[in-house]
Amino acid sequence: MLKHIILKLLKTEHFIVLLGGFSILPFLILVFYNHPAADDFCYHFQSYKLGFLESQWHWYTHWTGRYFATFMLSLEPIVTGSFIWYKLIPIVLLLLFFISVYLLSSKLFKNLTIKALLCITSLIFITYIIQMPSVVQGFFWMPGSISYVLPCILSIFLITGIMRLIYEPKWSYLLISILLGFIIIGCNETSMLMIDFLIGLIVVYRFYVDQRINRYLLILMLSFILFSLIVIYSPGNAERASNFSNSQDFFNTVLQTSLAVKKYVLHWLTIILLMILLFFGYFSSLSDTVTSRLFNVSPMLVFWIAIILPFIGFFPGYWTLGGAPPLRTINTIYFFFLIGVVYFFMTLFFKFKTNNTNFIKFSNGVNYLLIVMVCLFFIKSNNVKMAYYDLLGGEAYTYDLELKLRYNTIKTSTQDTIYVMPLQTKPTSLYFDDITQDSKDWRNRCYDNYYNHTIIIRD
Repeated sequence: MLKHIILKLLKTEHFIVLLGGFSILPFLILVFYNHPAADDFCYHFQSYKLGFLESQWHWYTHWTGRYFATFMLSLEPIVTGSFIWYKLIPIVLLLLFFISVYLLSSKLFKNLTIKALLCITSLIFITYIIQMPSVVQGFFWMPGSISYVLPCILSIFLITGIMRLIYEPKWSYLLISILLGFIIIGCNETSMLMIDFLIGLIVVYRFYVDQRINRYLLILMLSFILFSLIVIYSPGNAERASNFSNSQDFFNTVLQTSLAVKKYVLHWLTIILLMILLFFGYFSSLSDTVTSRLFNVSPMLVFWIAIILPFIGFFPGYWTLGGAPPLRTINTIYFFFLIGVVYFFMTLFFKFKTNNTNFIKFSNGVNYLLIVMVCLFFIKSNNVKMAYYDLLGGEAYTYDLELKLRYNTIKTSTQDTIYVMPLQTKPTSLYFDDITQDSKDWRNRCYDNYYNHTIIIRD
C-alpha cells in the first residue's frame, strides 16, 4: 500500500504539482508577518500631504514616469492601521500568478486535462520562485511587487489577449489588451521595453505569415508606443536621471550588459533545464492529444529572441544608472527570459513531434533520477528553502514582534523625538530596509512624516 502511494507521488505530473504546492505554501504564510518599509511611507505621506491626484502630478514631474505604479502606491488605505491590506497584496499576486499561467496554458493546449494544466502552471511557478533574484522585492515589498511583479503577471494575461486577437479578432479583446498594455507600461521601463519588443516582433511575424497587416495588432502596437512616450518623456525621469553622473557610456554599457547576461543566464539555466526535462518526460506521453499551432515557429528564431530578452532588460539599467540594475528589475528580466526559454523548448518539442521523432521518451529510471536532481536543488540554497527557514526558524515571527513593539512604543510615546531599538532579526524573505540613526536620512523623514514624530534608531 505504502509502495503504491510512493510510486504514485513519484509520477512526474503528481510530483511537479505537489512541489508547486510545497513551494508556494511558506510564502502564503509569511505574508502575515510582512510590514511596509522605506518608500511605502514616502508614497503614503505625499498622497496625504498633496492629495491623491496632485501627488500623481508630483511624482510624474519630479521623480518618475511610471504613472500606474505611482497611482497604486499612493492609495492611502494600503499603508494604514494594522497594514492588513498591505499584507494581502502578496497573496493576491501569488494567486494571480497561478491564474494567469493556468489561463494561458488552457488557451495554448485546449485538449489537456486540469491535472496537466496544473502541472504546467506549477512548472512555471516553481522555476520562477525558486531562483528569482529577490523574493522580498518581488512579492513582499509593495513598491517592488506593484512596479515589477504585477506587470509580469499582467504580461501573461496580455499574451493570452494577443492570441485571441490573432485567431478570434474582436474589438473587445483589443480594448482589454490596450488596457493591459497601459498598465504594464505604466509600471516600469523594463516591462515596457519587453512588451514593446514582443508586440513589434508579433506584428512583423504575422505580416510575414499572413502577407497583410493585422489592423488589431497594429492599433495595439501604436497604443503601446504612445504609452511608452508618456513614460519616456516624463519630466520626472529626466530629473532623476541627472542624479546618475556615470550613466550613458555606450561601450561600457554594452560590455557590462553582456557580462551580466552571461552571468545570470548561466546561473538560471540549470534548474530551468532540469524542470523542463522532467516535465517533458510526462508531456511526451500526451503528444497524441496535444496540438497547438502557436508553436509552429522556427526554434532557432525563438532561441535568439530568448537570448536577446535579457540583453534588452539589462541594457537600460547600465545605461541610465551607470551600474547594475536593482534586483527587482532583474526579477522582471528573469521572468521574461524564463517565458522565452519555455517557449523555445515547446517549439523544439513540436518540431520533433511533427517529424515523428520520439526524442523525449524517458524510462522510469531516468524520471526518478531527474526527480532526485530537482530535490537536491531544493536542498541547496534557494528562495523556497530560505522561506521555510524564516518561517520555521522563528525569524519571521521575531521580526514581526519587534516591529509591533516599535509601533507600540511610537503610539504610546508623548515625546517629539522617539528613540527606537534597531531590528535584531532581519529575515531575508521579508526584510527590505529600515530607518537609521541619521534623522536627516530620507527613510527617517518619510517615517517621521507618517507617524508625525521624529523617530531615530537608538545607538
